[in-house]
Amino acid sequence: MAVGTAEFLRRTHDDIMREWEDAVRLEPQVVQLEHAALRDHLPHLLNELAVWMESGEPVASATLRLSSAQHAANRLEHTFQLKQLVQEYRLLREVILRLLLFQEEKEQGLSDKDGKGARVAELARLNAGLDAAISSGVEAFSSQREGKLLAVQERLELALRAADAGTWDFDPSTGTLVCDARCKALFGLPADAPMGTDAFIAGLHPDDKQRAQQYVQAALRGEHGGDYRNECRTIGIRDGIVRWVDIRGKAFFDSTGRATRFVGTVLDITDRKAAETLREQFLGILGHDLRNPLNTIITAASFMWRSGRLPPGLDKALAGIARAAERMSRMVHDLLDLTRGRLGGGIPITPATVDMADVCRAVVEEMSMAYPDRSVSIHADGQFEGDWDRDRAHQAVGNLVGNAIEHGSDPVLVSLTRSDEEVAVAVTNAGEPIPEDRLRVLFEPYRRVGGGHGLGLGLYIVSEIMRAHGGKVEVASSRENGTTFSLHWPRRRSRPSSTDGTK
Repeated sequence: MAVGTAEFLRRTHDDIMREWEDAVRLEPQVVQLEHAALRDHLPHLLNELAVWMESGEPVASATLRLSSAQHAANRLEHTFQLKQLVQEYRLLREVILRLLLFQEEKEQGLSDKDGKGARVAELARLNAGLDAAISSGVEAFSSQREGKLLAVQERLELALRAADAGTWDFDPSTGTLVCDARCKALFGLPADAPMGTDAFIAGLHPDDKQRAQQYVQAALRGEHGGDYRNECRTIGIRDGIVRWVDIRGKAFFDSTGRATRFVGTVLDITDRKAAETLREQFLGILGHDLRNPLNTIITAASFMWRSGRLPPGLDKALAGIARAAERMSRMVHDLLDLTRGRLGGGIPITPATVDMADVCRAVVEEMSMAYPDRSVSIHADGQFEGDWDRDRAHQAVGNLVGNAIEHGSDPVLVSLTRSDEEVAVAVTNAGEPIPEDRLRVLFEPYRRVGGGHGLGLGLYIVSEIMRAHGGKVEVASSRENGTTFSLHWPRRRSRPSSTDGTK
């Protein structure tokens, strides 16, 4: 009689799968999958079940284990819970038995005593086979889930070690705090020392305690999704060392909104804070201690030049002093912008309504006076207004024109075009093209197109100014058409730039 059940499984295979899919889709507690993902390995399981029914092998046979293990792995990948996997198997059993009993009623067979006994044995074997498949699936699911959790834990521990971060785990209901050895070390405690909430608070710098506690209470109330982040100082409880730390955490809540767990990490950022302090000192030196004396030299040299009372032969010497001071001032200015761009969040800009044509005419006039033997001209018909920082726009265009004069040949042409969205400024010069390999790194700091004076920061500063405005700079260079740098200035910025500030 077992052969009949095997034939039934094969013959009604499609009906079983169709009714099973319908049953699963009506089950609200089971994750709903696409058709292909829903079927995955269950058709193979039905075939293996039919083969096993015919084989006479015991329930412990490996025949039933492969497809159920594969099915379990598939469900784990789709974030199923164990009870949802078992529910799928339960529905499969119900569908098979319902269809099998319906067939028996239709055929009205097996009326004799021996036939009924055989049929009972056959159904018992079928149920045993399904039980074995379910058991195998559950075992595979649990094993693979445990393996995944272990792998995640190992990766987390590796990441924490690589970052040299500590961890903490707080239970709001009991007030219990558990900290690992690294966390304790950042509060100046040895690994074997106890550390609860009192020690945690005691280890914070007096000026930072109130803010830290306010942030904790906000996270436990569910503000900002329960996220916590705070940069503060600790004073070692036993070693007395002051450290800067970055503490981050996440609060978890039950269905009533009550915080049930608060976990996070703590990272030593003392070196970063020291670098920030050094950066501020560096910016102060560049912005005041060096630039102001240079401005005094430039102003005095200009006054002496315009007085017309210089002794014979000193006019050239004074011009040399002025040019050298101006060059030093540009270097200081470029270094200041480099530091801001790389460490201070970008070059600050103060946008206002500006006519780009006026900016470019001023640059061309200055360059023509400084280099009377060079051909520098501009082509701009009409007005080219937009929201830009005038001083920064002047700096960007001036850097490109100066670059063209220093490294290119005449003529040097500044041309402007416009559309509803942007104004484009192109600076073109004749001369040898820029090598292809240099074009790729042209806008990196300390890169020069060729020889010459300066630090090689001019084009980098141009790119940073354009980035601050939400625009871009492009370059094309060939022997036939010369070298052209194009600045694309958006006329209206869609949102405030993160680099906005006051110069």
